[in-house]
This record gives sequence, C-alpha cells and structure tokens, in this order.
Amino acid sequence: MRVSTPQFHQKALQAILDQQAQLIRTQNEVATQRRVINPSDDPVATNVINNLQRQIGLSQRWLENGNLVETYARQEETALTSAKNIVIRVKELLLQGANGSLSASERESLAVELESRLDELMQVANTQVNGSEYLFGGVRTDVPPVSRDAAGQFNYNGDQGRRFLDVGAGVDLAMSDDGYGVFFDVLQGNGTFETVARSTNTGTGIISPGSVDNPAAYVADDYEIRFSISGTQLVYEVFDSANNSVSGPTAYQDGADIQFNGMTVSISGTPQSGDIFEVNQSQRQDIFSTVQQAIDALRMPTQTEAEKAIFHDRIDNVLQNLDNGFDRINQILGRVGGRLNVVENQRQVNEDFIANAKIALSEARDVDMADAISRLQQQQLGLEAAQRSFALIQNLSLFNFL
Repeated sequence: MRVSTPQFHQKALQAILDQQAQLIRTQNEVATQRRVINPSDDPVATNVINNLQRQIGLSQRWLENGNLVETYARQEETALTSAKNIVIRVKELLLQGANGSLSASERESLAVELESRLDELMQVANTQVNGSEYLFGGVRTDVPPVSRDAAGQFNYNGDQGRRFLDVGAGVDLAMSDDGYGVFFDVLQGNGTFETVARSTNTGTGIISPGSVDNPAAYVADDYEIRFSISGTQLVYEVFDSANNSVSGPTAYQDGADIQFNGMTVSISGTPQSGDIFEVNQSQRQDIFSTVQQAIDALRMPTQTEAEKAIFHDRIDNVLQNLDNGFDRINQILGRVGGRLNVVENQRQVNEDFIANAKIALSEARDVDMADAISRLQQQQLGLEAAQRSFALIQNLSLFNFL
C-alpha cells in the first residue's frame, strides 16, 4: 500500500493532536483534582456524583435546621426554668403568708413581692429569640403573646400553631411550644373538679381538693354541698346544677368523707347552717391569673374565724392550682429535652453520613494525584518525542538523494 506524503503528514499531525488532547485532559485533572470534569468523561460516575452531592446538600441543610431548632429549644429551656423558679418562689411566699401569726401589713409586703414575680413571669412568657421573634407566640411571632387588659384579665395574643423543621429523613421537630399550651392550658383543682368555699360562708369549714374514686360512677357536673340544721343536728345535702338532690341529707362529721357520683371530698372545721361549698368541673386557667389570685388571697381580711377559714380555703385552692401550673411547665420542659435529644442524635447521624458520603464522592470524582502527575509527565515526554520526530521527517524527500 502506497502512503502519499500528504497522508503521512496528516496522520502524524493527528497523532500529535491526540497526544495534546490527552495531555490537556490530564493537565485539567491535575489542576482541578477531579477525574470526572464533564458528564461525558464517565456517565455512570457522573450519576453517582450527582446523587451524592444532592444527599450531602440535604444532610447539611438538616444540620442547619437542627442548629436552629437547638437555638430555640435552649432559649425555651432557659425561659421555662425561670418560670419554674418563679412559681416556686410564689409558693414560698404564699405559704409564708398563710402563717396566722402574720399581720396584715406583713402579708401586704408579701403581696407586693408577688406582684413583682407576676410581672417577671409575664416577661418570661414574652421572651424573644435574637431580639426579634417572640418565643411563645406559636406561628404568630411578631406580637407579645401575653398581655393584660384594663379589666385585669390576662390574654393570649398568639396562636396554637407550631413551626416545624426537618432535621433528618422523616424527622421534623417543632421550633418551640405555643404560649397557650404552656401557660394557659392548665386545669384547675385536681384536674377533674375544683372545690371552693362560698365567700359568704359564716362557719369555719374548709373543703379538701377531693378526688375521683370511682370513674365509672363519675358524673361531670357542678355541685353544691349545702349545710342546714335538721332538728338539732348539722346536716349537709349535695345538689347538682339542676338543683336535684344527689346525696343526703347526711349528718355532718368533722373531716369525714363526703361521697357522691364517684367523687370523694371532705370538710373540716365547723360549717354553719346556710354555708355552701362548691364542687365544680375543672376549667382551664392561666398561671398568671393563679398568681393574681395568690396576691388577692394575701389581701383578704382575716379578722373573724369565718374570714380566716375563707382565707385558708383560698390559699389551699391557689396552692393546688400553682402545683398544676408547675406540673404543666415541667411537662413542657420534658418535651423540650426530648427535642434536644433528637437534635443531638440526628446531628450525629447527619455528620456521619456527610463524612462517609464525602469519601464516596471523592472516590467517584477525584483524581489520584500521584497517578495523574505520572501520566502527565509521560504524556509530555511522548508529545515532545512525537513533535521532534515529526520535525525531522516532515522535510524528507527522494529529491534530497538525487
């Protein structure tokens, strides 16, 4: 087969160009430290690289979300711990005030401190994160969640929604708890019913918080235990909200159990005829109103024995409701602690995945630098040799030997 001079030159030149292309590719690999630069370099590896990059990006976003959830949770944990300490102090002051040896002015000093604790508790409820968003406002974070109107009523201005963020595959966490669930969703009394002495009572009777002893027989309603004289004996009778008698008349015994419709209460002291004790279904009452009731109780008159009985009844009632509020805060604190545990666990999962995925990504995408540099050197030598040989033979001709 005869090869013409132009064909020879063309093939030689093409060989040089191919070697230049290989050299340029290897130079790019060394410069970028990437084995796969364009999808056409390795379509299978490109698909693996794209999937790994997407998963790494998603895991990094989960890490960022987890950090944000942790920031809010830490703030909430601090706020709720402060609220617990305030409630503990309120109980301490109230128990001091229940001491019968204190004068009215001494109880007034305690009431003044309680007012400060109430203001402090409202400030906790209106905690802001980073000085901008209200922590306990639910989804509505632009207004203080708790306020007090001109009538002295405490209002919740947020909503009961919660903002969630994904922190892992199928794992989403609330950024915080709404203020209604923390401070307002607190049942009075024993959680089923609340007992209270009528303020117009003239005797010294004090009613216990009571309990539901037979849930199957319990009938939810508001009841009154009314005292009267039958002959020469003090008796009581229990009426429902429709004024129907459900128990009694029964002779009164100091401290004895009074049982009706699955409930048990007791009354100690000496009630008078006409005295009434209420057993009402538990309603939800915010903890701020409970603290205000503690303040009001310390300012009640205690000159007569009847006034002292009403005073101690109110103190017992407020202490019960403070315990309920304290338990509610503790419950939410437990929920916050659970979120922090999940954040920490998911952080470890995400960090481990990212570390392993980056190793896999490097194996699929990155170049072996030692091998690439060796190939680069070989290709440079090969190209230089090809160029020198081509320069030597391109001017050869039979005419040179004639």
